[in-house]
Amino acid sequence: MSITPLSSSEELWVELHYQRYADLDIDHSLMVDLLRKTPVLQIHGSILVKKSPISRGRKRSDFLWAGGLPIHIVSSGFVDALTEYGATGWETYPIDFVNGRGDEVSGYIGFLEDIGGTGDVKSSYEDMRSGFGMDVTTELFDYLKAKKLRFKKGS
Repeated sequence: MSITPLSSSEELWVELHYQRYADLDIDHSLMVDLLRKTPVLQIHGSILVKKSPISRGRKRSDFLWAGGLPIHIVSSGFVDALTEYGATGWETYPIDFVNGRGDEVSGYIGFLEDIGGTGDVKSSYEDMRSGFGMDVTTELFDYLKAKKLRFKKGS
């Protein structure tokens, strides 16, 4: 079963913080490629994300829309629920997340699902991560919904 971030105009959207990557002289496209295709986390340091300037939304869901980039940003509550359930097939990575004014946004973490895995959480594709969502088992989907986490069922 596929799950996706909430992407309505009322929701908070994120994107890579391109300017900060440029300021640090880091090629952000290499970071995107790592996130999309690396089976095991090989990222050193935090991923730099910010509130998308095209987002007017203020509501914060548990799975944030990133405009089709393969960066999954989830709430700490989402990760806590996966841990409580004992879900397999995922790992997290640190993020440096700021709002439009540059203030830190807490309570969110980067999230990677397995590529080609057989766990409770996995990519919708066999060879890379999707920028639009991920697959979870039906039982895990029901558990996350029972926890009242905010995301939507994919098609």
